[in-house]
Amino acid sequence: MLAAYLAQQNSPSPLTGARGAIAGCLAGVVGAFVWLAAALTVDVVMAPLQDRILAGVLQNATDMPPEVRQWLELMSDRTSAPLRFAAGFVFQLLAGVVFATLGGVVATIFFKRPPEAPPAPQAP
Repeated sequence: MLAAYLAQQNSPSPLTGARGAIAGCLAGVVGAFVWLAAALTVDVVMAPLQDRILAGVLQNATDMPPEVRQWLELMSDRTSAPLRFAAGFVFQLLAGVVFATLGGVVATIFFKRPPEAPPAPQAP
């Protein structure tokens, strides 16, 4: 909605539903890339802490079911990280494009600027 609102503010004519949808769609695409950059940054910062916590849990929990132990060991394995980020990016891209496009269309209704009045005739 913010993208369509800003597009409306930068345009002298009323924003159409198609232009609002395009602004929302582009915002969804940009949002997916921003999510990817933020997720990679947080993962780099939090990975050592996560590894220490999982190692402590696996070491101290002797009565843990084997399925849970296997799942925690899988969580500590960094080889699945590219697949997790790729799946997360695709999800963010698809969901972001759909919902941001709908938000752009809805924003054109809420933030609709009245059409410009024709210029008044000049008195002779």
